[in-house]
Amino acid sequence: MNSAKCGLLHQAKFVAHSGMGKMTTTNDVNSLLIGMVAATATLILIVAAQSFGLRSIKALRGLWAEKVIFLGLTTPAKDMVPLLNRYLSEGDVLQLTGSNGDYIRGKNGSYFKNNIRRWLNDGVKIEYFLTNADPKSVPILRKIESDFPNKFSLYVSSTSISKSGKDHRINNIADLFQDLHPILLHLKGGKRAMFIEYDHPPGSPVAYAAKFVPPSEMDADAIEEFEFYEERIAVLRQEAIN
Repeated sequence: MNSAKCGLLHQAKFVAHSGMGKMTTTNDVNSLLIGMVAATATLILIVAAQSFGLRSIKALRGLWAEKVIFLGLTTPAKDMVPLLNRYLSEGDVLQLTGSNGDYIRGKNGSYFKNNIRRWLNDGVKIEYFLTNADPKSVPILRKIESDFPNKFSLYVSSTSISKSGKDHRINNIADLFQDLHPILLHLKGGKRAMFIEYDHPPGSPVAYAAKFVPPSEMDADAIEEFEFYEERIAVLRQEAIN
């Protein structure tokens, strides 16, 4: 059980136990009940959110439309894809980053791969950057690249390649992007959006913290963060193997 759930359960138990062993008034009982109901309701919301992630996003589009969304436990493909689907269309550019790329071979790999192909068929240009590429994942992505020339580009680097190079900037970026995976959307009309996995360890099927920022919420701070990632991705494009 995570800390949020434990904290809320502890709060509910504390509220319940605090009324025992002493005289209580009607107000005490009412306060007790209100506290327990509030704690229980919050716990239910957290459990529901973590159980379903964004899988019910279509039903909640009206509620979440054009809002910054923060996620705890999230599966990168199934939770990210519905959000990207709302904005990607012909002429847009999508920049994906990852560490070893082994997610493409995992349980949800086919789902993610099929959506990449669908975006490409819809006219979206995609650049995929792997900073510590798994040799078993690369052929899967190279196949997409060969099927969609001039639309899909794979940029691959590895620890051994980057450490042997004269320019060590790529090695620093590889370290930065080991768990941190920015996904940048360059949309028509100069609009931008981003989905950031802040904690997605290599080999893990889930990310433990993520954020989505839609175009309308790209304020000065969000743009600064976007451009920070954009500059480092530009280095990967120059130094990595294409």
